[in-house]
Amino acid sequence: MKKNIIIVMVISLVLILGFTMVYAANTPGTSEDPIVSKSYVDNALSYKPLELKKGQSLFGGEGCEVIVRGGFVTALAPKDGLADVTAGSEIKQGFLAPANHLLIISREDGRGVKAQENSWILVRGKYTVQ
Repeated sequence: MKKNIIIVMVISLVLILGFTMVYAANTPGTSEDPIVSKSYVDNALSYKPLELKKGQSLFGGEGCEVIVRGGFVTALAPKDGLADVTAGSEIKQGFLAPANHLLIISREDGRGVKAQENSWILVRGKYTVQ
């Protein structure tokens, strides 16, 4: 009787360990089988430094984020404006974009920023420079 109990316990332990190893080896999201690659995440979630020369404009795509780091840039916002999420306000066409404020371009309809002098900005998302 004791021998049968020990055999059942050993078999149960082997099965549990076996299933655990098989499950862990095939689990998506582990370092062996990532859901997305680290390089994709680093590229998609990082800001890119960009120098705008005097007179250049950056037109952002939907959801583009801009942070002015140096220089003077004004808002290009033909309709409603740019969302200044740092101040909780809106920057209208032609107004100065404050330094170190996170600006979000909500629609791809010609919104962006224009450099009034050589300026440095951080940008994340889809954009074009003209």
